[in-house]
Amino acid sequence: MMGRGYIEYTSPTTGRTFWVLLSAFLEYRLGDGSKLDIDQQPAWCRRCREFRLAEQIPSIEELEQSIAELQMREGPLIEHWELVFCEEKTDENIEREIARYRKRISWRRCRLSAPRCLSCGSTAVDPIPVNGEFFHPESGGRFVVSGGGWASAAPWVAVFSPEGEMLPETEIDGEY
Repeated sequence: MMGRGYIEYTSPTTGRTFWVLLSAFLEYRLGDGSKLDIDQQPAWCRRCREFRLAEQIPSIEELEQSIAELQMREGPLIEHWELVFCEEKTDENIEREIARYRKRISWRRCRLSAPRCLSCGSTAVDPIPVNGEFFHPESGGRFVVSGGGWASAAPWVAVFSPEGEMLPETEIDGEY
């Protein structure tokens, strides 16, 4: 077992809780054979009819803004990066991250499909918040983000095409 990040959602009406588990081991295999990590977001999958993990596909403008923040060495991205990865903003680390964002921009320019559920591949996903409260996309019931952190869970290792389709040699996420 290892740790995986999670976000917990609770229905104040029923008291039921649901978790969305994140994975550090989800990657796209690009046309040149290289890999790119998948940005993830919690979502309601209309096909699975469950809270699931979905792709987060930022706009090219958002990615370019991230590069600008890295080049200026300040802003929310740098603060988040230092907190999560415990890495200093050294020139070497900054340049490595800028190169990663440039690779992501190249991928994004070719991406055609909408974000997919990473479990079933459906594009019928509704992103849900990672904090605060919201109304369920299907039932309309109120939900709150009630927790999050690290959970002891088996890793989920998966490789996807640049369009977000799971490739056959991947492991399927288990039920938790």
